[in-house]
Amino acid sequence: MRRSHLITALTLLAVSACAPKAQDHAPVRSESVSGRDATWSAFYVTDGFAPSGTTKAAKGTFDRVRSGMTLRELTEMLGKGWMSQYEGCGFITWLGEDGRTLQVWPTTYGPDEMIDAGPRQVGGAGGRGRMWMSKLGADGELQDLAIPPN
Repeated sequence: MRRSHLITALTLLAVSACAPKAQDHAPVRSESVSGRDATWSAFYVTDGFAPSGTTKAAKGTFDRVRSGMTLRELTEMLGKGWMSQYEGCGFITWLGEDGRTLQVWPTTYGPDEMIDAGPRQVGGAGGRGRMWMSKLGADGELQDLAIPPN
């Protein structure tokens, strides 16, 4: 299967699997934080399934991602992530120049929420979100990459 067909199939599968849960994971887009802008957000919403012209995290930036970082720390390091308006799960995505993808599934979407590394597409629990990193391999298959502990 061609890589573009595989990516399209995975995107459609993820969207269809997540769509029924949309109201369960609706993001909180504003947060009152001591002395910070009340409209803080870790992401922007795109019109499609992936943004065009997305700024990618500089090579090596993903090497500094650690399990247990806060959403604010991730955003300060990587910039705002993106979320498709069609995605019902609420994953925030960052792309890297080196081909890696970091996805986060927060529980509160607040800036001080701790995000733990975990398996792909497993939601957070106990007020702590999940993150996972992946990259397409030479064979076109999506490979999970380890995220070190904090």
